[in-house]
Amino acid sequence: MKHSIEEIELKNGAKGLLIDVPGASVMNMKVQFRGGMRFAKSPELYEIAHIVEHLSFGANAKYPDESTYEAEFTKNGAYHNAWTSDYSVCYETECADFEWDRILDLKRIAITSPKFNDAELKSEKGNVRAELTGYMNDYGRLLWPRLQKAIGENVLNLRERLS
Repeated sequence: MKHSIEEIELKNGAKGLLIDVPGASVMNMKVQFRGGMRFAKSPELYEIAHIVEHLSFGANAKYPDESTYEAEFTKNGAYHNAWTSDYSVCYETECADFEWDRILDLKRIAITSPKFNDAELKSEKGNVRAELTGYMNDYGRLLWPRLQKAIGENVLNLRERLS
């Protein structure tokens, strides 16, 4: 496979890699920020980054709500998802090569100009709660906060995060 890799640095210091695979019909993009849950001011606010990650696919400067944005984003089969960890928030996208610039612009709008409305906030808080509840059966996710606490880190376990 012949491909080229180029490292770029934006004016604001953000760095990225552009990997070109000639002839590829699908484009994959990841935009990752060091803005995870551990950067919250206190453990009680731990899930804020996670909720904001969910809200990033909602209302924004150009689209009045999540369903309008989602319809535009996926109309040609594009896919997006996101995840939040202790240290990162990552937005992932896959789309056809012919529309990568349109999709990149939609991703830019969602990330840089979200409009957090009450209805979507309430909905996404419920979605995050459902995710956390589902993790109660994942022993790795139950063990990790216990290990963090054992070495002196000030973190909440899943039950505490759900309360």
